[in-house]
Formats: sequence, C-alpha cells, structure tokens
Amino acid sequence: MSGVRAPTPLMNASAPGVRAPTPLMNALTPGVRAPTPLMNALTPGVRAPTPLMNALTPGVRAPAPLMNASAPGVRAPTPLMNAFMRGVRAPAAAPASAVMLRSPRMQAQQRATSALKPQERLIVALDVPTRHEALQLANDLRGLISFYKVGLELLMSGGMEELLQSLLRENHVFVDLKLPGDIPETVRRVVDVAARMGVSFITLSNSVTPGTVRTAADGRAGRANPQLLYVSFLSSLDRSDFAEQYERDGSEFDSFLEERTAKAKTAGADGFIVSGQEIGLLRKRYPDALLVSPGIRPAGASRDDHKRSCTPSEAIRLGADYIVVGRPIRDASNRKDAAKRIVDEITTATSV
Repeated sequence: MSGVRAPTPLMNASAPGVRAPTPLMNALTPGVRAPTPLMNALTPGVRAPTPLMNALTPGVRAPAPLMNASAPGVRAPTPLMNAFMRGVRAPAAAPASAVMLRSPRMQAQQRATSALKPQERLIVALDVPTRHEALQLANDLRGLISFYKVGLELLMSGGMEELLQSLLRENHVFVDLKLPGDIPETVRRVVDVAARMGVSFITLSNSVTPGTVRTAADGRAGRANPQLLYVSFLSSLDRSDFAEQYERDGSEFDSFLEERTAKAKTAGADGFIVSGQEIGLLRKRYPDALLVSPGIRPAGASRDDHKRSCTPSEAIRLGADYIVVGRPIRDASNRKDAAKRIVDEITTATSV
C-alpha cells in the first residue's frame, strides 16, 4: 500500500479489524451499528459467518486491488464476485502457447486450431471438489495437457484465486461459470476480472440477453481474452427435453439453435458450447466461430448424463475446435494414458 494516501470506501469495508462502520457498511445498512450477515460476507475477518459464507469469502486478509480497479463507484460486489475476485493481485503470466489465442478478434479465427497440436485441443475438466485434487489431476497430466476447465464446484469449495494462479503459470484455463442473466454490470465486472487474470475462455448461459452479451464483450476492454462462449443447449438435454421445455416440436430443434446462436453471435459472442451432431450444424452456419464441445466420450465408454454425446474423433470431424473431457480421464486408473488415447484419436481425425 506504499504511496497510498487514503483507503477507499471499498477497502475500508473489506479491511479486517475495522470496528467502526465504514461508509460502505453504512450504505448497506443505514442506521444499523452491528454488522449484518451480508456485511460479514463482504468483510473478511469476521469469525461467525455461515459455512456457505466461509466458502465464498475464504480467509482474505487484505482488499483485492483488482476489485478496486474493476469496480469504480460500485458499492458492493455480489457473493459470486467475492468468491471469484477475492484477493487477486495481478494477472498471471500467460504461457507461451497463448499467442494463438491472442490474435485479432476472430479473423475467421484464422481457423487458429489448424496451428494447434492435437493435445492442445483437449481441455480436461477439473470436476473435483477441492483445490488440492484439482492440482493433483493437473499434475498427473503434466507434460501432455495444457488446457483445463474449472467450474462451479471448485468455485464453491474456496481457493479459486490460488487455483487459477497455480494453473495459469503453465496452462490455459477455461472458466465455466455459465454467467447467468444477472444485471449487465455484474457480468461485465466478472469478465473484466477474468481478462485481468489471463483466463482464455468463459461461458455465458443461454439465459443471457443480447444486451448482456454486448456488456460482457465490453468487459474485456479491448483485450483478446477471455473468449466468450455462449452455451447453445446443455449436452445433458436432447430434442425431447427441448420439446417439453419450450413447448415446440422436436423437429424445430435445429432452427431453434440457429436462432438463438445468431443473436448471441451478432451481440459479440466469440463462439459456442455445442454437443453431438449439432457441432456440424453450427460449424456450417458459423465457419469463423470458436466451437468447444463437451459431452465427449471415447468409444465404448459410458455416456453418463450426456444425452447428446460423441467420440473425440467424431467431434473433431464435425468441426469442433476443442473438446472437453472430464470423467473418462479423472476416473481412469492411469489418467495420463487415458488422456493420451484421446489425443491419439484427435491426431487420427485431423490427419484424415
């Protein structure tokens, strides 16, 4: 804090050991002298938050400079933003291979994936409950895999900032938050944090409006990343679910996907999360879009809860730029061997 003459209101609110109500606390609870649960959640150092509050506000001793920088004039971050932004000090240095992701916006993506090695097109989902297990999984794959996905489970377990900083020293990171239809300013600020940290991809829920997509793009403030990936339709749902949820005939599923993805693309989405045969549909419609495909299962493996699934080679041939694999690697007795077999499938598919 050298050279800083006076703390900001937000810093006062987040500084542990402050006994008198700060301006932010007064603003949040006019006339109330004792801290409220919300104020406790926003002021680390309080000893009696609930377990959920502990998970969202782990042991932070000082205000995050990034939060101050990315939230001018905003009186209070949301709990989700607290968990994501807590204590971020500076963006991690990007790995050398990040150059291909930092090319000018899209430019037909330069079909950037053509310059990628097969193993660079495999994103491994860190679907584990703790930071320690996530880093262990990444360590098991070190030297082969350099792209990882983190999601809500790890966010809620705490230590997200430390995990991201550890991963970003040598890898690319895909943050799968499926940012919801929250107010645009909240979404903009989360994207700004992700950009400052060096995150490569971030997902937007299909509940967001075109206006929110535009605001998310504004959150990058001219930076190349994170790429904004709009979730077209969950891989755990199929045409029958579509018909039930939207009260439309299942035969309208393809046109439905094209309608909603067109709006997102026009608003500023860089690409889409897309599964199964619909990879080919969106590749044909959007030759320049970034397509990331979850729900990937090696031939003969259980599809688990993915109703629209395909093999690694099928996804690549249909037009996926990246594939996301979780359980088949996480649960394997030899994780690196399991990942290598999937990389070999990608190699075969790209050499045809």
